[in-house]
Amino acid sequence: MAPAIRRRAVVTGLGVIAPGGNCRKAFWEHVTSDVSAIREEASHPCP
Repeated sequence: MAPAIRRRAVVTGLGVIAPGGNCRKAFWEHVTSDVSAIREEASHPCP
């Protein structure tokens, strides 16, 4: 049996990249405001 490999991980912070906001505060405010983060694109209508 091969020897166990010791692995390490470093957590540097908590972030979010999403339509509702790019930081935790903005994202959470948007999620809890009952407003959609997406909208219909008028210049490219679906067929």
